[in-house]
Amino acid sequence: MALGKIKADTLEHSTAGTVDTQYVVNGSAKHFVRYNAIAQNTETSLNQSSLTDTATGNFSSNFTNAYNSASDKATFVNSFNSINNTSRSFGTLVGGIGILEGNMTGTFIPQSASLVNFGSGTLGDAGTHGDRKDYIATYCMTLGDLA
Repeated sequence: MALGKIKADTLEHSTAGTVDTQYVVNGSAKHFVRYNAIAQNTETSLNQSSLTDTATGNFSSNFTNAYNSASDKATFVNSFNSINNTSRSFGTLVGGIGILEGNMTGTFIPQSASLVNFGSGTLGDAGTHGDRKDYIATYCMTLGDLA
């Protein structure tokens, strides 16, 4: 089976206008996962070959297609709790607007181009790391250049 190739500098929609393909190539998420840590189930994913639930609130996602290097990616994480299906639990921010390439104990975990470590939990007070927790939905999205 021969593989085809489409070459275009812009994409045009009949009513929504045009977009430069550079934005599609460079500005799109290359990895995404929605993980239900309560049921220990990946509910949806993109470019994920496997996910390991390493501990309460700690997860490791292996990519199907690796990034250029460990530093050629940015990861964003958010969670929803199982109490009221919101991103807040008892007035404490859950998951966060944040990136967490490591674990919730503050221990540095070396990264690689082929995986991302991420977590969920409550944020702590100044100087503390909060509590790791499992939630019904933890989202992880990774941007960057694939190898």
